[in-house]
Amino acid sequence: MKEKDLTLNVLDQKLNVRSAGIIIHNGKVLVHRNVNSDHYALVGGRVEIGEDSATTLKREIKEEMGKEIEITGYVSTIENFFEMKDSKFHEIMFVHKAEFVNEEDKKIEYTIKNIEGEDYLQYEWIEIEKINEYPIVPKIIKKILHEGKFPVHKINKGEKSMSQIIEIIVDNKKYQIEWALSEHFDELKGKKFMLNKLAADQIVMMNNLSDIGKILLSAVAGAAIQHLIDNNCQIKSIFENGYLSIKD
Repeated sequence: MKEKDLTLNVLDQKLNVRSAGIIIHNGKVLVHRNVNSDHYALVGGRVEIGEDSATTLKREIKEEMGKEIEITGYVSTIENFFEMKDSKFHEIMFVHKAEFVNEEDKKIEYTIKNIEGEDYLQYEWIEIEKINEYPIVPKIIKKILHEGKFPVHKINKGEKSMSQIIEIIVDNKKYQIEWALSEHFDELKGKKFMLNKLAADQIVMMNNLSDIGKILLSAVAGAAIQHLIDNNCQIKSIFENGYLSIKD
């Protein structure tokens, strides 16, 4: 979250203002995905103070993909109530119909990479006819695309995060990564795992974990260490005092 983002703490909740875009090519809609999570969302981002939602969408696409877009219509205003990372959100989402400006970009149907160095983020195309097969948030987006009646006002309530938060501590500094939610995290919750004791041969010897739990822990440990390296943590510190825990 950036300093200018319209995300405010109000009592025990967060008020969030977001702008999203629907770009459709050949019956497929462009969506955003964190590769460490199993849900999708429309492309876009938080509105900044003093910024209109159409400008937000243009800025976010330019920053994240390096591409220019034009706004071609208005789709929906969504009042979105959900929980994520132990926080309750009251979000106002403005959804615009958009298209790339460049003629060659208008033909794109391949996965687009993030250009800001966030390799875990990518932008994929999914078939609208099969959209119910995908975990898209907020879920009301599926109904909006199927109905095809714009503009429309929708209220989306009661969704919880579909991701598990992994907290990593190194030199008393906190880091977090998200992982696709799995029932097998239950056997990892409430435990602290030192990063210098999570080599594959060490995890195999953990008799208190199931085989799937061991595989999950190994994968999470690898992703956590890579995240720390990407954030310029010293290798010595990572393995001297670094540990991870699975948040409830």
